[in-house]
Amino acid sequence: MTLIGYNDGGLADGSGNVAGTNYAIPRPAPFLATGLDIIRIGFKSERYATAPGYVATLLGTVARPIVEAGRIAWLNMHNFGSVYNPTLKATEQFSAADAPTLFLAQWKQIQADVAAAGLDQTKLGYGLMNEPGNAHSDVDAMALFYQPVITALRVAGYLGYFEVPRQGSQEASAITLAKPYSATVHDPLNRTLLGVHNYGDASNEGTGDDSSSATTMVGRFTGAIQWMQQKGAAAGFFGLIVSEFGTNNSAVSVQDFSSVVDLFMSSEGAVWGFTTWTEDPWLANNGNYLGTLAAPTPNLSKLLAAKKAAAASLQPEPPMQYDLVVTLACEDGPCTALVMLDNVQLAGNGVAVTAPFSGGATQQAGFDGEWPKTAAHKLGVRLNETGKVLHLIDATLNGVKMTGGSVAKRDWIWLTFPADTIAATPPTPPVVTPPAPAKKQVHDVGIGGFAGLTDLSRADTVGEEATGRLFDYIHMSAATAANAPAIRALLTSMVPVDSDDGKSFMIELGTNTALAKGDAYDSFVAVPGINPNRGVLNCGTSGDNATDNTMAISNQNWIKNNWFSRFPGKPIAIVVTPGGNDAFLGTDFGTDPHWANQRKLEVYGGAACDDIPAAFYNQTEWFNHNVEHGRWALAEGLEYYLILSPTQGSNLTSDVQTVCKAYWEAGVFPTHIIVENYTPGAGVSIGPETADTLNRAALWVAQNKPVLAP
Repeated sequence: MTLIGYNDGGLADGSGNVAGTNYAIPRPAPFLATGLDIIRIGFKSERYATAPGYVATLLGTVARPIVEAGRIAWLNMHNFGSVYNPTLKATEQFSAADAPTLFLAQWKQIQADVAAAGLDQTKLGYGLMNEPGNAHSDVDAMALFYQPVITALRVAGYLGYFEVPRQGSQEASAITLAKPYSATVHDPLNRTLLGVHNYGDASNEGTGDDSSSATTMVGRFTGAIQWMQQKGAAAGFFGLIVSEFGTNNSAVSVQDFSSVVDLFMSSEGAVWGFTTWTEDPWLANNGNYLGTLAAPTPNLSKLLAAKKAAAASLQPEPPMQYDLVVTLACEDGPCTALVMLDNVQLAGNGVAVTAPFSGGATQQAGFDGEWPKTAAHKLGVRLNETGKVLHLIDATLNGVKMTGGSVAKRDWIWLTFPADTIAATPPTPPVVTPPAPAKKQVHDVGIGGFAGLTDLSRADTVGEEATGRLFDYIHMSAATAANAPAIRALLTSMVPVDSDDGKSFMIELGTNTALAKGDAYDSFVAVPGINPNRGVLNCGTSGDNATDNTMAISNQNWIKNNWFSRFPGKPIAIVVTPGGNDAFLGTDFGTDPHWANQRKLEVYGGAACDDIPAAFYNQTEWFNHNVEHGRWALAEGLEYYLILSPTQGSNLTSDVQTVCKAYWEAGVFPTHIIVENYTPGAGVSIGPETADTLNRAALWVAQNKPVLAP
């Protein structure tokens, strides 16, 4: 059902910081009684940072009653930039070098304040930036501003919606199938919407002038709706939110308003929701588009009638009873777990997990109640603190049991139950996956590579697999017709260490057609039901092909069209190998413009990666650069992969130990460490764990790698 709402002004109006004098405080209660779904509240970025009592007013006085009424409070940031330098215009600030850092910091603060206020975050929407102007393209703005916020806030535990604005004034009319929106977003909860605006007046600015015709706004929104219907999901969007539109109350304008509301309501699946203005001091001078409940305009009457008709048309299935049991354990002391079913958090502030994982101790938490029957049901369990490791041993929903996994940071374990899980009679449980190893930690140590991959044997990885941390690393250069049987046998025999994905592995690719239908991956690697859950893209040395603008765009397009189209939601990193242009190694990776495109690619893919071949083990300058690169990636909430490729000889294990210890002593803890054989003719170096082989080196990493950064 398309959601209907209105924009309540006040908090983003005027100048100065005195409530009641410089700006008004919205009072949403009267409109809550109408049943409207969304109330959009604009707030000023600089006021949020400086005005006394402003945060409490926004989150307490205004947002809380909306959320507690079961409606969605849409918090929309205006005037980004003034908090940095009040003398700059927002569009000028938006282009400043440190603007992305400031923007991310403010949204992190907002999320921290929301969490402290205890608001139900499933009933919140964050409008990331209102009408941002044209200082950046959509692609650059996504990489610099919006995607980092989405990634960071999901890591921080935000459960609600995001609105990513189209650049400029968010004109919907600028998006058509022939002129598509060009950026791509990645949201693990799939709750990000593309925000668009349009008005009926000739200048399309909400001036209060008459609409140009009875179908002006229909013409302005149709192209964006068609794009969302055909291309939006591939770009990562859940739908459109029309967060501003409207007309005055002349006869032709009322017809225009009515026509576009009918268009929105008939575009369910593309238009997720829409909000228009009411009772706003600025619009009072421009016709006050909706008027008041006491004196409704024809437009307000149309809005309320559309809501009433939508509510009457709903034929919800009767709720079914659900019975959910999760089995949990915690390492390093008691911890707290959040549990969600279909994006609704259960058990208030979380479940206290006191059972220590060591020795096989577990505890169960049960939930029951009524639930609507939907296409499928998604269970999420999240560690709610740092310094611990939470284990979801298994979960059972109405008799259907699924094995769980582990999470060593404030992140989610997700399980998707089949469509018929919640029914009047619980279905027969399916075959359960074999239990996890006794000492299962974080699956984060890889073995494999290019040369000698087919010599990798399960018999030689017994110790590594017993730690619960091992995964296979497949280099596509080894994927040939001759190697295909051995590769598939290797994957089929894996112990499943990644609960969300079952048996899975990491794969290294080049910017070629290997993932195209029927090409090398399908011909030599693919095994039904076993898919890569992470990837790395080898596109050049020293990041040269990641830092060059043309190549960066080409690589991003490859990731979008080849990787995300086939393995949506799975992170992929650019492999950065020493060599090439060394002139910028002493610069700050997180801020120097030279690395800007590489940073964008890594945020886009959700991961970063450094490859250290043997010849560069002792090159201090490159090593220091890699460590700072990893530090930046982890601080941004990205995964960070470290590939180690030592030479054949008697020092394989000690070489790997040297690098790992140096990283850990520097306080940088890669999420995944891969011990790779990339030395042609040295396949025996993979070998058994009892000799100085790559398997022995990987075993040492699996036994010694810290579970968490301190």
